Amino acid sequence: MHWRSAIKWIKAVFNPQYQLTLSELIKSTTPNKTKYIFKEFGSHEYIALTFNDIKKNENLLHIINPNNLLDISQIESQIQKDYEAYFIIEESNDNNYKLKAMEQEVCFSGEYIHKNIDIFQNFRSKDLCEIIYTTGFNKGRRVSIDLKDISDSSNVKLVKTNKDNIYNFKPMD
Repeated sequence: MHWRSAIKWIKAVFNPQYQLTLSELIKSTTPNKTKYIFKEFGSHEYIALTFNDIKKNENLLHIINPNNLLDISQIESQIQKDYEAYFIIEESNDNNYKLKAMEQEVCFSGEYIHKNIDIFQNFRSKDLCEIIYTTGFNKGRRVSIDLKDISDSSNVKLVKTNKDNIYNFKPMD
């Protein structure tokens, strides 16, 4: 019985179920262009494949280690997500942004982006925070100017009530 398990172990060592293991990758910013370099078991040969090559060939799916296949699919998913995300190319003074995603350029105002929550998932977090912050800051400035104009044009004075920067309208004496 002991000899059988030893023979089985020796066969498993010298003839593994998965002949290709991921050795390294050459990352690309566009989907399906990343080169995955596999080492062939028992030789010094390396094979370079793309994600599409692996998907199209059923035999490759059977001889590549499943852990490597899982890593490859996660890498490709992240590359696809980054490729589809909008990022800022140009920002103008009037709160308009020229954005780029998937070789396509579009222009949006900060107000439009701020009001349409459905578009948030298509932005990189850094760029979205910058757009929303700038839009809110500009909107706050406009409200402040409007309040100042109201207080200057009527007999109403803005009075600070406490530490929280809350202002109340008080009639002027």
